[in-house]
Amino acid sequence: MVRDNILPGQPCFDDPSPRVDWKSLPFQVPQTTGPWQSPRRIAGVSSFGMSGLNCHAIVSSADDRAAADPAATVRATATSHLFLLSAASPAALRERAKQLLAALEDPQVCLHRLAATVTRRWTGLNRRAGFQAHSIAEAREAAGRIASAPSQDPKRLLGPVMLETPEPLAGADYASLRRACPDLVASQADGSDATAVPAPGGEIATALLALHLAGATLDPQVLAEADPTAPDLPGYPFDRQRCWYVDAP
Repeated sequence: MVRDNILPGQPCFDDPSPRVDWKSLPFQVPQTTGPWQSPRRIAGVSSFGMSGLNCHAIVSSADDRAAADPAATVRATATSHLFLLSAASPAALRERAKQLLAALEDPQVCLHRLAATVTRRWTGLNRRAGFQAHSIAEAREAAGRIASAPSQDPKRLLGPVMLETPEPLAGADYASLRRACPDLVASQADGSDATAVPAPGGEIATALLALHLAGATLDPQVLAEADPTAPDLPGYPFDRQRCWYVDAP
C-alpha cells in the first residue's frame, strides 16, 4: 500500500454518520481505491491479538529529500566507501560485523549501496566501529577485524565538537560536515567548551569516520541518501539476555 502508492477504498463506508461533521475534519475516508494525494505516504498499522497483546506501527514511504538535494548528502568518494556501525553492547557490535560479513558474501553485492545502507541504518548507538574500503576484499577484512575485536568503552560526545585536521577544511566541506554533524563548530571561538576530534585527513569521509568513532552525534538522513531499492539487511542483534527471576523472591 505505502510502497506501491495505492490507497485502498473502504467498501463498508457507504452511509457516513450524520452526527459527524466530515467536511470539517482534517482527513477523509477514501471510498474508492486510488493513488495517495500526498508526496509522502505515512500509514498506521495495528494488529490486535486475542490474548490482549497488541502491536502498532507507523510506516512511511522512502525519504527522497536527500536525493532531491545532492548538496545535503555526504557521498562517498569514487574510490572509497564509508561503513559506520554501532550497537548497544560489545557482543551486539561484533554480531553487527558478522551480519556485514554475510552481506558481503552476496555475489551481486554493490559496495557503494551496501555502505550507504549500513551507514544510514546502523549508526547512533554508543558502541562504535567503522572503516573505509576501496574493495569488497578490504571491506571483508575490516569487518572481520571488528567481529573479533576486544570490547571497547562506549563513546558519546555531548555538546560542540571541533575537528583537528592537518589543513583547514574548505568552506563547502565544512558545510557538508556541519549538516551531518549539527554539533560541529569551526573553531574554539564558536564553542569555548568544544571537544577536539583529531582527523588524519581532510576528506569528508575521513572526518565523518573520526567523528563517529569519537562518539559525536551524526544525522543518518544526511550521511547517505535514501534508496528505496537498498539491500535488505538483518535487524538488530539483541543480546538475548534473560530478565526473569530464576527463583521466586
